[in-house]
Amino acid sequence: MSILAFFASTAAMFSLLSFFRNGEKQPHPFLQSIEVYKTKGLFLGTIGIAILQFIWIFLWTWLLIIPGIIKSFSYSQALYVYKDAKESGESIRFRDAITRSRQLMDGHKWEYFVLQLSFLGWLILANLVLGLGMIILLPYMYLTFAGFYDYLKKDLAEKASTSAE
Repeated sequence: MSILAFFASTAAMFSLLSFFRNGEKQPHPFLQSIEVYKTKGLFLGTIGIAILQFIWIFLWTWLLIIPGIIKSFSYSQALYVYKDAKESGESIRFRDAITRSRQLMDGHKWEYFVLQLSFLGWLILANLVLGLGMIILLPYMYLTFAGFYDYLKKDLAEKASTSAE
């Protein structure tokens, strides 16, 4: 069940990222979320990145709890980075996606922590009604995280253009 939930949530994340960028409502959103894996290499890539993230975060957490949490924030954008690279036709390794995620999150880990913390009350409330509130909350959270990823990309581009001048 966890594996199926991972693929469903990743598909929803990717679909909501596309929705955030394009703003057009699809007639069959569930089918659109499944079709997101049509991009060549995206399905296996999400598996590879998830396994690599798990191993590295586990090792950091084994060292100490706090570094594991910090690294989980650093690696949090890797799936989005990989999806964008694959959609643009770029050949990217799993480690490169995680490295780019770390670069994106440089200086933004506290913002991401606060963003996740802002959902704590909603998560508690959604679980009080036997998890049914998650049907509404999860898409809202994924759309917010997609917006945060786009914000990070724009911020990194601005930093790069400022340092080039």
